[in-house]
Amino acid sequence: MAKTKISEYSATAGSNTDINSINLAEGMAPSLVNNAIRQLMAQLKDFQVGTAGDNLTVGGNLAVTGTSAFTGAISAVITGGSINNTAIGGTTPAAGAFTTLSSSNATITGGSITGITDLAVADGGTGASTAAAALNNLLPSQTSNANKYLQTDGTNAAWDAVSLSTADITGVLAVANGGTATSTPSLVQGTNVTITGTWPNQTISAVGTGFGDVIGPASATANNLAAFDGTTGKIIKQANTVTVAQGGTGISSGTSGGILAYTASGTLASSGVLAQFGIVLGGGAGAVPTSTAVGTATHVLTSNGSGVAPTFQALPASGPSTIELFYFANA
Repeated sequence: MAKTKISEYSATAGSNTDINSINLAEGMAPSLVNNAIRQLMAQLKDFQVGTAGDNLTVGGNLAVTGTSAFTGAISAVITGGSINNTAIGGTTPAAGAFTTLSSSNATITGGSITGITDLAVADGGTGASTAAAALNNLLPSQTSNANKYLQTDGTNAAWDAVSLSTADITGVLAVANGGTATSTPSLVQGTNVTITGTWPNQTISAVGTGFGDVIGPASATANNLAAFDGTTGKIIKQANTVTVAQGGTGISSGTSGGILAYTASGTLASSGVLAQFGIVLGGGAGAVPTSTAVGTATHVLTSNGSGVAPTFQALPASGPSTIELFYFANA
């Protein structure tokens, strides 16, 4: 790998055989020496200004005599020493004090702040470390205000009880708002409907036929028909098929390419698939129709006698060589 920055150098001198692909092997061309030195100087400059992105580890002491600027996050574990003559890690305060830092505007862009006292409400905080306590600190006092609602006077919020009296309510509640739009509704009786009593204590009764209780299954398939279950007229069930007597077929599916046929009085069934271009043959009582095979070109359908299905056959060799057609005019 071409060594393009200092972090790619090897601590083993013999392993540093190039610098950014410039050959450093024994017997290198003299012209490469100048190129190698120039490349080394460029890489040192990249390291110095930070464009190489290399990390720096200091094995000894680091002494900074000038002003330092840190633009990235700083993470450091300090286990000893002192800051401004105050011991680090001591269990009791030492002589001296930290320098007080003050600012009218501070921005914290990383890290976290822990171990501080809850910021008071007066200082823009909540004065609490939990959501419930913070909410209680921000709301008006809840003492002796159970079952009250938060209400505003347009400037400040306070707890207030909801109370209604006739003085608070005037007029008639409109139908659009859930009312009747009248203080004395007039209910009108209709066919089989009787209304007794006076407003607002009235009773509506319905009489007549067709009020039977209907009980059905707990669930059903959408679009399936309902059928009575028993003879009470009050219980229904899901009808998977419509019977022949009801104008249906009594079956839920059939064979693609088949036809419906009665196999008994009031019973329909689907035949098997009928051969394309075949001749449909009656199946007789209790059976569905079938079909012949397509047959061979120029063959004719020939009867094979009672109880045997006809088949396509070639004309016999001893038969007539032509077929004569005779037309008879009606007299």
